[in-house]
Amino acid sequence: MVDDIVCEASYTHSPELVWRALTTPEALSAWLMVTTFERAEAGHRFRFTDRPRPFWDGICECEVAEAERAQRLVLRWGVGNEATSTRVSFVLTPIEGGGTHIAFRHAGLKGVMGWLMKKGMTRGWKRMVDHRLPFVCAEMAEGRMPSRDDVALRFKNA
Repeated sequence: MVDDIVCEASYTHSPELVWRALTTPEALSAWLMVTTFERAEAGHRFRFTDRPRPFWDGICECEVAEAERAQRLVLRWGVGNEATSTRVSFVLTPIEGGGTHIAFRHAGLKGVMGWLMKKGMTRGWKRMVDHRLPFVCAEMAEGRMPSRDDVALRFKNA
């Protein structure tokens, strides 16, 4: 088994706002990948798509495993290929002053392919949790929904 990818951060935004950024298709598509996600409900299947990379065709079939509004979202990542299927989780904890602590974990990476996935994904997940997701939250707090291009331009070198 390969060690999990773990990232934590604290945001000034409420757990409810962070939850919306995790579960709104437009927000997910802006900070993570283009998605067919529709609802945070256990059993809901959806797809993420991005540009293909070595060892990955750019398509990730997913399923919501757990959803507790403004508290916890767990996704089965890579549904349909149990050999490489993993779990991605976001745990939201309110912090003093109305903000949110987010604990992210990508678990279940296995074998050589899991090692390769971790090597390729660790920096990307950290960039998402540290920069892209809080930027989308800040924009949403101001009544705006940034596009995927807006986020990509903003963090071109981050």
